Amino acid sequence: MKKFRTIALTMAVLAGASSIHPAQAQAALTFPEAYPALSEYATGTEKCQALNTMFPGTRSQGVYSGCWAFSSMGAAEFNAVKKGYADPSIDLSETQTIYNLLKASKDPLGLMNDSRRLTWDGSFDIQGANLDAAFRAMAQSSSFMTEKKLPYEKMERVFTSKAKRNFLSGTSNLRLKDCGIVPLEKSLDRNKKIIKKMITKYGAACINVDSVDQFEYIRYLKGGASYYVPKMKDYDHAVMIIGWDDHYGRGKFSKRAPGNGAWLVRNSWNINGTDFNFYDYFWLSYYDHSYRNHVYTDNACYVEVTNENLGDRIYQYDGGCGGGYEVAYPKVANSFVAQQDETLRSVMIESSGAGTLMIYGGDVTKKDPTRGTLLGMQKLSKHWGVGYHNVALKNPIQLKAGERFTVVVAGEPGVTIESSYDYLQTSNNVNFKERVKSKPGESYYCTAWVDEKGRQWQDTADSKMGNLRIKACTGADTVTESSLEQVQRKQQEGIATYLPPTPKVSAGYQKERSRNSAKVTWQQDETAKEYSLTCYNVCRKIKGEKAKTIGKATVDETGTVTYYDDKIPTAKGKKVTYWIRAVAGEQTSGKSGAVTVTVK
Repeated sequence: MKKFRTIALTMAVLAGASSIHPAQAQAALTFPEAYPALSEYATGTEKCQALNTMFPGTRSQGVYSGCWAFSSMGAAEFNAVKKGYADPSIDLSETQTIYNLLKASKDPLGLMNDSRRLTWDGSFDIQGANLDAAFRAMAQSSSFMTEKKLPYEKMERVFTSKAKRNFLSGTSNLRLKDCGIVPLEKSLDRNKKIIKKMITKYGAACINVDSVDQFEYIRYLKGGASYYVPKMKDYDHAVMIIGWDDHYGRGKFSKRAPGNGAWLVRNSWNINGTDFNFYDYFWLSYYDHSYRNHVYTDNACYVEVTNENLGDRIYQYDGGCGGGYEVAYPKVANSFVAQQDETLRSVMIESSGAGTLMIYGGDVTKKDPTRGTLLGMQKLSKHWGVGYHNVALKNPIQLKAGERFTVVVAGEPGVTIESSYDYLQTSNNVNFKERVKSKPGESYYCTAWVDEKGRQWQDTADSKMGNLRIKACTGADTVTESSLEQVQRKQQEGIATYLPPTPKVSAGYQKERSRNSAKVTWQQDETAKEYSLTCYNVCRKIKGEKAKTIGKATVDETGTVTYYDDKIPTAKGKKVTYWIRAVAGEQTSGKSGAVTVTVK
């Protein structure tokens, strides 16, 4: 039997990052004691048959070490069934993901900046070809291919072909919408909640376990279907968790586990798919040390697919699927040139944090890629895990062939965006090299300082970095007037475009804290929730003096904007007028309704 092995490499994307949303961490979650319900089935064969009816059947990775592709694409299939996009007969191509990762598809837009060399020897036992790298390969495609169109049996023929193939679009109507890597914790109870929630919401959780090798794993196996590694070991095999049983007996393992409970795991070493065994379905103790190994970074991963029309053409530079740098700058940007008349429908970003998405049109300079015309702005919500997230634009952008457009992401403090970097690996049975290098005018990052040339924005090509992992997804369209032309026309006509909403009139005034002090409040407009507002500037006008900005107001959860003016520099009986302007990035709203205060 050929040894099945994929060594997992901790990527920079995972280092020291906690990606669990506070609201999710605090939520009181309850789950059934067992899922799916299998107690009515007496034998392993009956249980296996029931699972193959409920879910997509087990697969076989054969002699190739492609467990990471089978785990990630299996999670996509399970999610498609859960969301009602497909029935359990769905079968997506693992070969597409493997090829995109290791050999790189031919980019029809000619933008991806990477070069790869894979020496084929009938396997691809490559360090680093794990789940986060698999997700990057999945994100490159505008749709997944079916197994029927690109079968796994043709792996060798596809990889040994001298011609570079294009597998960036497929034959299914499904594509990646969201994927995330969530760090596991030392708390077993917390880990159980993370994984159970992942299965409940997305259909499956991808993890790494220790399979050791084809002989040693038998030491940890009992009855062919109960697995427990009692000591801390590195992981080397990607599988899917599709269920659990809180009462699975601890004595059912080769070494008695500290407590009851086990995960229901789907493997990719299928023999016949008709019985419970380590090759198809097996039980993994909650207390297994290989999937929650804290010497190495351990994670659970989820995949979400969609059949929405988010654009069948992907503008992307980040061809490299290896590791990445965490770019923790206030703003980052990728700039593209439309190759035909089309509509920008969505943007994909490898990140986890909240922030603001801005689309600019027109020329870009090294000094500032946002010098163009603002065409759209949209708030980015925080995601559960670090990974690729496809953000559908609420107001799609119309583009004409030859127009430059720039996608800018402004993250909240602490938010990072990924960039690719050179990746080199050689092992005993495979030689794989990946080189990534950005070109001038493609990717930018904004520093908190100004360099000696007076620049705050820096081109990644000058820093010898790879490109930022920001993708723009478009669809062909008939465009009579592009969004850039429309905005420029309105500006010439004196019509304000894409400004933050003006706050509503004041909710009132009351004397506060001390003499000559006032508390003034406004109510935030409902549409303000669609923007990531930087702040509210407070302006004050005293009779006989010029109006001036005196500070910044705060906003509470109800949308009430509050400002305390503790030292009103005027005499008793005089009137003081206040108003505010909403600020989003470099855009400022009109004046709000005014509040007049009489000094007492």
